[in-house]
Amino acid sequence: MSRLQKRKQNSVKWSGLVVPNVVKGLDIVKEESRKCHLLVAGEYEFEVQDGNINYIVNLRQKTCNCRVWDISGIPCRHAALGISHRREDLDSYCDSRFFKKNYMKAYKYSIHLVPDPTFWPHGVDVSPTLLPPVIKRMPGRPKKSKRNEQGEEPNAVRISNMVKCKVCNELGHNRRTCLNIKNSGRDSDLHVPLSKLARKMKTPPLAGRKRKVAVISSSQPPGPAQVSSSQPPAPAQVSSSQPQPASHLRGAYLPSSFLERDRSLPTKGNEEQEQQ
Repeated sequence: MSRLQKRKQNSVKWSGLVVPNVVKGLDIVKEESRKCHLLVAGEYEFEVQDGNINYIVNLRQKTCNCRVWDISGIPCRHAALGISHRREDLDSYCDSRFFKKNYMKAYKYSIHLVPDPTFWPHGVDVSPTLLPPVIKRMPGRPKKSKRNEQGEEPNAVRISNMVKCKVCNELGHNRRTCLNIKNSGRDSDLHVPLSKLARKMKTPPLAGRKRKVAVISSSQPPGPAQVSSSQPPAPAQVSSSQPQPASHLRGAYLPSSFLERDRSLPTKGNEEQEQQ
């Protein structure tokens, strides 16, 4: 309030068409225009040589090729040389916002005073009731992270856990898609359980089969096998020279060659065909 009144009183004392700060700038422009050379092309058109560059000035349109006059609204040194050639004042070629009368219009208004709260009427609520804004739910899922301000570093991104291979201990794949096994030429069945191999070949595992073993009497000559119905079937006695079945290795990781060996073991049907 006091600042507005002080500027209003100072503006009354000024003399001239423009404000004092612009007058100081015009004095500097006049001194710099003496270093330039003027060539008259018309009544309001001039060519000013400033060093090795020539500038075209049009006083009627208030333009210059250096664009200083267009941007600031104050004549440049090239235009000041042409204005001085016409014996005119630089103040009249300034923009109207630098005029003294427009400055006084900006500060002619004053701020009205407010009485002390002790003089306010009692029992009357002068201040209006302020309510919070109405909350409106926006479409979509609400954001959990706040907006980063200018120059603020973004929040750290959470890195998900990657898959680790149990064969080569590398990240990014598992043992089924491991390329180290394929490149080394190892059998892929080494990493597949025996029960899964049997399920793929549509045959039950060897541990679940029930075999009937023929009992042959030593007094009769070799002939078809006679199975005694009175005695329950006993497990086959396989000599130590023959390979044993892999039924006790159910669920183990074995190559496919073990399956072929288990299928070649003697069964009831194979023994009858060999004796006939």
